Amino acid sequence: MKELNKILFFAEGAKGEIAAIRRAYGLAKHHGAELVVMSVVADVATDDPRHRAAARKIQNTLIRDCGLELDSLIARITDAPDRKVKVRKVVETGKDYIEVISRAVRDSFDLIVKCVNPHNAIHDAVFGSNDLRLMHHSPKPVLILKPLRRKRWRAVLVAVDPMAESREALQLNSDLLEAGYVISRGEDAELHAVHVLESLPRLPKGKLRHEYQVMERSFKEDAEKRLTQMVERQDAVSIQEHLLKGTPHKAIAGFVERHDVDLLVMGSVARSGIPGLVVGNTAEKILGHVDSSVLVLKPEGFKTG
Repeated sequence: MKELNKILFFAEGAKGEIAAIRRAYGLAKHHGAELVVMSVVADVATDDPRHRAAARKIQNTLIRDCGLELDSLIARITDAPDRKVKVRKVVETGKDYIEVISRAVRDSFDLIVKCVNPHNAIHDAVFGSNDLRLMHHSPKPVLILKPLRRKRWRAVLVAVDPMAESREALQLNSDLLEAGYVISRGEDAELHAVHVLESLPRLPKGKLRHEYQVMERSFKEDAEKRLTQMVERQDAVSIQEHLLKGTPHKAIAGFVERHDVDLLVMGSVARSGIPGLVVGNTAEKILGHVDSSVLVLKPEGFKTG
């Protein structure tokens, strides 16, 4: 995500959507990107000739009303619209998240943005069903915004794995840091990179204590070295490094809370040979514990299922 040229905002009437679309507009303004505001209405078409005319009228009414709602939403983006930022609306019929992903892929959007939907969530810190579906299935980066925070982000956190060996995983790490930089630059926010070093299984008291300590120290030193090398490859970008220890989802969620992180950037877990690769278990757990906006990226070559 080197630059943002086309941003797709998915509007579904979530609480706080005005604040979310204003942030999307701010991103578009900063990057000189086009902003498309999209909504999806149910498909009521029928093959029954007795009801085709009525179904067509209902469909057209739904599309018209949805378009008017989008006009109203767009009108509230800012008190002083920037004529350099192109904003347009799109209304599709079908299954909401599928149509959003299809549009994003077909028209080569760089980013999908939506407001977290509390109507589909058990708790404000838990993401709604469409939020998770987009994060699971979209090959494009997905930014889920929690709008009830300060207007300007102060801290962006990127979760990376410097111990990864595969080319795919290494490229994803680089993409995550680059995405974090792109967003933090626009917000003038601090940029942090974190890796969680999982603890070794505990041995019975007194057993192989020396060997255990040597191995633990070696793993820590290797992780620190690789994390520093990874950060240094991001030319002239100021990134604060953090090596944590513990269970990944708990350690990252704890860091987000302690440092009042506004945006967490993380990648999905690649599972080779499985089309429609999904966000892994660790990421799922993190999503349920953080009170921040989240940007999710997929590995290169991801194909939606």
